[in-house]
Amino acid sequence: IARDAMVDYDASALDAIIERYAKRLEDIRKNEVYKWETAYRFRQHWNPEASDFAAMLEMSFPMSNNLIAGPSWFPVGMLRIFAKNDPKAVRSAMLALLDEQKPLKERMATFAGRADEWLKAENEMRAAKGEQPAKNHFQDTRSMSVYLAFANPRQNYLYKTGMYREFAKAIGADVPGGKFDKVIAYKELCDSVLQRLEEGWGELIAQSDGLLPPEYRDADPEHHMLVQDIVYYAAAYMPEEKPETGDAEGPRVWVYAPGESAWAWDKCLEERVMLLGWDDLGDFAQYDNREAMATALKSAEEADGSKANDSLACWQFQNEIKPGDVIYAKRGMRSIIGKGIVKSEARFEPERGKYLHVRDVEWVAVGEWDVEAAKIPMSNGNLA
Repeated sequence: IARDAMVDYDASALDAIIERYAKRLEDIRKNEVYKWETAYRFRQHWNPEASDFAAMLEMSFPMSNNLIAGPSWFPVGMLRIFAKNDPKAVRSAMLALLDEQKPLKERMATFAGRADEWLKAENEMRAAKGEQPAKNHFQDTRSMSVYLAFANPRQNYLYKTGMYREFAKAIGADVPGGKFDKVIAYKELCDSVLQRLEEGWGELIAQSDGLLPPEYRDADPEHHMLVQDIVYYAAAYMPEEKPETGDAEGPRVWVYAPGESAWAWDKCLEERVMLLGWDDLGDFAQYDNREAMATALKSAEEADGSKANDSLACWQFQNEIKPGDVIYAKRGMRSIIGKGIVKSEARFEPERGKYLHVRDVEWVAVGEWDVEAAKIPMSNGNLA
C-alpha cells in the first residue's frame, strides 16, 4: 500500500494499469487528444475581463465534445445564457470559483448555489414570455472541474464521478460520500498518481509529450491531463479489453426498463447510468443468492407470490451484467429508446433517495424505435 498525500492505494495495481496504458498509448492518444486540443483552444480565448463575457465563453468552448456537452447535458450552453442575462454576476462567480486561495469545496458549493439563482431568474423570464422552463443549469462537479482544469491546469484535473469510482476500485482507494468531497479526494489521488509517474515513469511522460504539438503541451504544463487519461483508460478502456462476460461469443445483450413508463430515462441520460429500484432490499451485494433476495422481497412487500421475476431482475443487475455488455432501454412493450454499453460494476447509492442501484452506462444511441420494425434483438439475458 502506497501513502502519498495521505492517499492509500495499491501501488502494484496502479503500476499494472500504467504499464497497460503505456502499451496502448499511441492508439489511445488518437482518440483522446481532443482533450488537450480543447484545453489549448480554451487558453487561447479565455479572458475574464472581456467586455462581452458571454461571447468570450462561446469562443473559449468552440468544440462540442463530451467534455462540455452530451445527451441531456450542456453546461456551457446554460452558462452562456446566464452570462447574457447577468454578465457581471457570472463573471464574478467564475472568478471566485477559480480562486485557488480559497477551499475548493467552498468554491464549488458557492458556484452551484449561484447557478441555482441564475436558473430561477432565467425561468422567471421564460414564464413571463409563456415559454417552457429550463429543468437544469448543469453546473455540476463535472462541469466545474472542466472550468478549473482548463483555467488552472497546474492545480486541477478533469473529473467524472463514475470514472473516479471505477479507477479507485481498480487500485484499492476509498471514495468518500459527499459530492464535493469526492472531487477533493479525486484531486489528492491524482496528485499521488502524478508523483508516481514522475518517480518511475519518466519515459512514458516523454513519450506522451512527444505525441503532442508544443502548444498542446503548454496547455498541460504539469501533465495533469496525462494523469486523467490514465484514470479514464482504467475506467473505460480496460473493461472493454477483457470484458468479463462469461460468454465466449462476446458481450451479452440485455433489455432494461428505466422505471415505469421510462420515467427515469432523462436521469439515466444525464448521469450516464442505468438505475434499478427495489430499494427496500438495500444493497443487493449483501445477498448470497436469488432465493435470499426473493425472501427479502416477499417480507418487504408483504407479498404472497414467489417474487421470482423481481428477484431475477435484481440478481442479474447485481451479478450477471458485466462491463462491455449491451443494454437496450425500453419504454413499454414495443419501444426501444436507447442503446448503451455497460461501463461499471453495480453499486448502491442510498443518498439518491429513489432507484438506489446504479451502473455506469455509455449511451451510444438515443431515440425511439418500434421493436418489430427495427428488428432489435430483445435479449439474451432476462433483465427487464
